[in-house]
Amino acid sequence: MRMVLGLAGLAAGIYLPSAIATLTKMASKEHWGKVISIHELAPNLAFLAAPLLADLFVPNFGWKGLLFGLGSSSMALGAGYYFFSTTDDSCGQAPDLASIVPLLKNFVFWVMVLLFSMGITGTLGIYNMLPLYMVSEHGFAPEKANSILALSRVATLIFALVGGAAADRFGPRRTLTVVLLVTGFITILLGMAPATLIPLMVFLQPVLAVGFFPAGFALLSRLMPQGSRNIVVSFTVPLAFVIGGGVIPAIIGVMGDHGHLGLGMSFAGSFIMSGSLISFLFLKKEG
Repeated sequence: MRMVLGLAGLAAGIYLPSAIATLTKMASKEHWGKVISIHELAPNLAFLAAPLLADLFVPNFGWKGLLFGLGSSSMALGAGYYFFSTTDDSCGQAPDLASIVPLLKNFVFWVMVLLFSMGITGTLGIYNMLPLYMVSEHGFAPEKANSILALSRVATLIFALVGGAAADRFGPRRTLTVVLLVTGFITILLGMAPATLIPLMVFLQPVLAVGFFPAGFALLSRLMPQGSRNIVVSFTVPLAFVIGGGVIPAIIGVMGDHGHLGLGMSFAGSFIMSGSLISFLFLKKEG
């Protein structure tokens, strides 16, 4: 299981740099926000579908049956794209020392890693910890917590598109600043809310959070020439996932072990909210 999960992660890691490079090559710069926002419907739809698929398939087919169905669908879609896609398949810049060292010395690159960490915290990081928070801290039944969590992601499908349009209309830096400010504030409230308000907070928290990624990827693509976009995405997203999808949820969990799970949520909200100041101060020229 550990080996196969590792291989699945390696395969998934290849996808995103190739996808963003392909999308930004297909569309003109003024439409990048909207194009990437359509692409970002996929992870938001996955957030919605995952708990529903688990509730639907696992009792009838078991968890192995669910994974078999997902894997088969992935293989079929990959084969379909290979045989029927008409997208330009030219190669990007190969990752080598000549391309990596200047990137690692680029201050703006590390700013974007930090901002993506905050964006991932606001979506995946909080999402992963919400079932534990709702069940352990506020006494929700697991089935009810899963249902609320799934339904809360319906509105994100719309706001992912709104975020892309906002990035094209107002600029990605301004969009990032507002998204991180509001998302962080609502996440802080989520950590302090009583049980009666938790469903409302769970619905509100991801609504603007999903607007980060169309603006974030559009800005990341602006910062680098076309040939090296695959490299910058390859380095930015994994580093950000380590922080936003690993370190921050782990900190929330440790605080929960000491009876302060709500405080851990508010800590994550403060972390996200600080990104609005970082974006405003250090990305003036790029936005």
